[in-house]
Order: sequence, then C-alpha cells, then structure tokens
Amino acid sequence: MATVDERRIVEIEEQLRSLRTANDDLKQQLDAVQRAQREVPLPAPPPPGLSTTVLGVQIRLTGSLAFRYAYSMSSNLTNTLTAGWTQNGFRTRARLGVELGDAKGSVFIGGIRLATGESPNPTVSFMPFGSMFQAGFFGLDQAWLAIRPLKNRRRLSIIVGRMPNQQWRGSVGTFKSELVWDDDINPAGVAVKALLVDRGTAESPIRLENLAGYYQIQETLDNRFVGLTGVTSLFVDQLKLVATKFATAAVTFYDWENLNNGLSSPGIDPNGVSTQTPTNATLLGPSFNQGNVLVAYGPQAAYGFYANAFRILNPTVELELPMDCPRLGSPEVYVLADYAHNFSTLRGSADAVGVTLGTRLGDYPSESRPNPLNAWVTYRYVDQDATIATFADSDLGGGTGYHGFETGITYRILRNLMPQVSYFNFWGFPLMENHVQTVYLDIVGDF
Repeated sequence: MATVDERRIVEIEEQLRSLRTANDDLKQQLDAVQRAQREVPLPAPPPPGLSTTVLGVQIRLTGSLAFRYAYSMSSNLTNTLTAGWTQNGFRTRARLGVELGDAKGSVFIGGIRLATGESPNPTVSFMPFGSMFQAGFFGLDQAWLAIRPLKNRRRLSIIVGRMPNQQWRGSVGTFKSELVWDDDINPAGVAVKALLVDRGTAESPIRLENLAGYYQIQETLDNRFVGLTGVTSLFVDQLKLVATKFATAAVTFYDWENLNNGLSSPGIDPNGVSTQTPTNATLLGPSFNQGNVLVAYGPQAAYGFYANAFRILNPTVELELPMDCPRLGSPEVYVLADYAHNFSTLRGSADAVGVTLGTRLGDYPSESRPNPLNAWVTYRYVDQDATIATFADSDLGGGTGYHGFETGITYRILRNLMPQVSYFNFWGFPLMENHVQTVYLDIVGDF
C-alpha cells in the first residue's frame, strides 16, 4: 500500500508531465505566430514615412533628398590617350512617393513614386548641379499594384506595373548585389511570387520561394524602313531558399529576347544607296551603360549585340553570422557571393563573379545602443557579355567588361539623416584598361 509521500510524488510527476505538455503546446503556438509574422519582402518595405488612414485605407508618404559630391579620375593610355583626367562636382537626387495599404494584412497594396534622373540612363538617378538654373527632370519612377488573394498574405502575390525590383539580391543591411541590376532599376511588367514552403522555427527557418516575371523593356512599332522592330522583353524565374538564419541562396534564370530591336543598317540595292542613318540597337544607346560585345551589321556599320537573345544563369549565396550582443544592436557579419554565366555569347566574355564582405550593427530606438551603421567591401570581375550592360551597376564598372572593387559605409546620425562615403577603383570598358577611381560623399535625408 502506497504511503502518503509516494502518492504525493506520483501527483507531482503527473503535474510535471502536464506542465511539459502545456509548455510544448505553447512553443508550437509561438513558432506558428512567429512564422506568420515573418514577412516576405514583396515589395521591399519602405522607410517608416508619414502614415495616416483614409476611409480605412492606410496611406504612407515617403521621400528622400540626397546631396552628393562626386570626384572621379580616369586614365586610359591605349584608347583615349588620357592620364589623370578628372571630373568633380555636386549632384542631387529627390524622390517622393505614396504607398497604399497595409503591407502585412491588406489584399491590395500599391505605390507611386516620382524621382529625379533616370533619363536617358535608367541607372543614374543623380542630376548634376549647374544646369543654368533650369528645372531638372522629375518623372514616374514607380507605379505598381500587388494583389495577395490568399488568407496568408505571404503565400501568393501578383505584382503589376513599374515595380520595385523583385529579384532577391541580398538581405543584410543596406547593401544589395548590383552585378546584374543597378539599384535604380525598377522593371515594368508582371511578377508572381509564391511562398512554396514555410517550415522550421524563428531561430531555424526553412523557406522556399519562387518568383516568375515578365518585363517589357522596349517596344518599337513595326513600320517599314526602320530596321528591326518588335518588343524587347525579359522572362525571369528565381528560386530562393532560406536554410536556417545563417544561409540564403537563390538561382535566377534570365531570358532576354529581341536585344537587337531598333537596329537599322541601310544597304545598297538596284535603286541606289539608302539615305537612312545607320542606327545601333536601342539598348546600346550612347547615353547608357556600356560594355557588351559590339557587332557591326550591314554595309553601313550599325552596331548590335552578338546574339539577339541572352540566356543567363545567376546563382547567389549569402552567409550570415548574427551576434548575440544587444548593446551593439545585435550586429551581423555577412558574405555575399554572386556568379553569372551567359549561355548565348562568345567564350571568354560570358562570366562574372562578385564577392562582398559586410557588417551591420546598431538599432532604433535605444539610448544604450549605437545608431545603425553599415559597411562593406566588394570585388567583381565581369566579362563583357556576362549580363546586359545597360541595366548593370553604373558606379562600379559602369556596365560590364571590368574588374575592381568598391567600399562604402553609412551611418544614421539621426533617424532621418544619413551620411554615406563610397570609393570605387576599377579597370573598365573597353579593354579593362580604362582605370577609374571615384569617391562619393553623400548626405541623405528621408522620411
């Protein structure tokens, strides 16, 4: 017969088992809530902005004003016969946007943004001072709508319009890979993003996402005697895997079609010589980023791409090391590796590689932690046809056909005021003999 103490021990053990079961249930519920709160960046979240609600619709006004001092020195003894040629001056960039809807809960979200620059070069948003006090160009930079029809808003998103770039190019801090896309590019078309797998915990997430998109680059009306016409387009598919909080990887396939759209090379026939002016392919315009392999077409030289379609594979891997140090704002160190290969061009001009080492620390709001700081250094070696030069990085390399490095640092003096220092040193187009060194000193105010 059990004693009173033995019965008490049995009761305590049963209570402990019940507590363990309840604790396990709470952990599962907490993991489910944390998974639900994790937000897939569709599109990338903007700064806090000025927010209000009108007729039940959240409206957020965002904007930024940047001032830059730019200094550049280049030397090209074999091509342009220049040595130590310098440029310097002040630049400015302004952006003003409106975002509609709750990024976490609304079925429909969208945005419109106006910005300076980007005309004629879509990768350059800064305008120079010194335009005889004339008004600068200020145009439509973004105009998009995202539809999220499922109850779990993260599961499926359909984005249409001129949208923030949907391709994943890095997650930590402010740095994003610009090997394929300059930061200023906002493609126009339709994109579908689906969260296929969402498992694991907040500490060890496992997510699989897929992005499929069609972007229209340029449309030329099919008139007679104007050379190649039609639509230059891009089909893109990106499969992204988040495997624990330490590693993220993505594989992206780009299919660029009708690249020689706009190419016109007048010829000679029995009726005589055409008086039409030879015209290069539209994407090889003189004001755009340069670097792709040029091919002369026709008896009167007009230049186009080596191939009318580029099919490019672009794997990207980011390794992240978060540190448990709240006093420094839980800093992170990361390595981002990027590679691209073009299956449609000449051997020796088809590959690119880039590696970035960076860190992020500091946070808001806190009096005991430093303000947010981001620092990075990047090295790239990019062949001429590894990607489309027109839309590639306009700062490091100025397109394609270069090798060199950049380094930069940003620091939030105030929540809405951030200085940035950047340095670029590379050997660029046309023969990786054009040595360029550039320094940017920026001060950015945003809301």
